[in-house]
Amino acid sequence: MKTKAQEWEEFGDMILKNSDDLAQAENSYTEGIKLNPTNVGDLYFKRGMVRYKMKSYMHATLDFNFFTQINPKLEKGWSYYALCMFHLKNYDNAIKYYNNAININNTEHGLFYIRGVSKVMAHKYREALEDFDKAFNLGASNILLYYWTGKCFKEIKEFDKAIFNLSICLNNQNKISKNFNVDSFINRGLSYFNLEKYEEALLDFTYALSLDEYNGNALYNRAICHLIFGNQIEGKNDLFRAKELGNKDAVKFYEKNKNVF
Repeated sequence: MKTKAQEWEEFGDMILKNSDDLAQAENSYTEGIKLNPTNVGDLYFKRGMVRYKMKSYMHATLDFNFFTQINPKLEKGWSYYALCMFHLKNYDNAIKYYNNAININNTEHGLFYIRGVSKVMAHKYREALEDFDKAFNLGASNILLYYWTGKCFKEIKEFDKAIFNLSICLNNQNKISKNFNVDSFINRGLSYFNLEKYEEALLDFTYALSLDEYNGNALYNRAICHLIFGNQIEGKNDLFRAKELGNKDAVKFYEKNKNVF
């Protein structure tokens, strides 16, 4: 015979199967939890998933926290607990909970990928590269792996490797979003710039601006390239536009050199 908690669980499942009423499903799981709050691990997970889909990440972490206490050996609880922490920009805890998930399942390339991204956001670039390498070795084919790998190499000043990986990413522009394309051009442009390949850098910043004409970072860096080449008019125009858009580097550069302008 079904318990009342099980009936509420099935009702919530039915709602999700037949509609997209997340709020009603959340309420159903909550009613089930109220009836037996210490012995309904699956209900906590299901409610956590609903809250995750609702982007109510803080509330979802409470459910996944309880679920992982009841089922500490299930990877799915730690994975979604970590993912919520990632969305909350609590990257240290995201890494911690991905560690737990990977200790349970070390063959899932997606876990290494998103833990690596968490490490990038926490500025742990060399550790992130190790995770991306593991994801590749496990058969990951996500083009964004090349983006994040290139970004890490740029940050640790291995610019040739950054260019190599970002170029692979940009050879597959149709597979990634505009924002990642823009950032890939900017990061590759900065890598070229640091290698004193200013023509290539200028071209990449221009490509970035063809996708996002209001990108202050691309405008500022293209301005510097123009000024290096002696293109004063183009350089000043880009610098002033970047400054108007609030780019901090452009503001700082202008204040330092305003007597020239």
